[in-house]
Amino acid sequence: MVNIADTLDGYGIGLLNISRNGYAKIEVYTNEIATTNIAFKSGNAKLYSIISGGVNFTDKHVYYSAGFGLGHDFIFNNNMSLSAEGSTHLLLAKGWKNQNQINRVSALLNFRAGSKISFFAGPSFNVYTNYGRHAGDSDIQQIIKSKPGLIDWGNRTKGWIGWSAGITIL
Repeated sequence: MVNIADTLDGYGIGLLNISRNGYAKIEVYTNEIATTNIAFKSGNAKLYSIISGGVNFTDKHVYYSAGFGLGHDFIFNNNMSLSAEGSTHLLLAKGWKNQNQINRVSALLNFRAGSKISFFAGPSFNVYTNYGRHAGDSDIQQIIKSKPGLIDWGNRTKGWIGWSAGITIL
């Protein structure tokens, strides 16, 4: 669950990967799924884990998100990199009646603005699945149905191209 190492040269696999030469980043961001999100990334550029949470306050619908993912940084220079990330998010609205899951694959371009802060933005591909008893009747399904360019794989599974943008505290 928790990988603690003095030095991390390879791949640290765990929910949290803590090492002296690795990194621990906090991100505050927004995307088309939840208006306000926070994530903790730990590991190194080769492989890092992502633990995230978020809340959506728009469209008269409130729901919460909790997620986990993995990522890899392609470093171009000291000020620019590309993050390739895959994550899964559980969406909760009105209790546990309707279980909703979104799997995301993202490509995020990072621009370092100083020694302790960077900005990022990029596209994602999303696959949404509803595991509840009544697909199509919750607030989350109503918001998903309104996504532009929605790919419909049946009553319980949908896909679309999305985005993320935010600030990273290094």
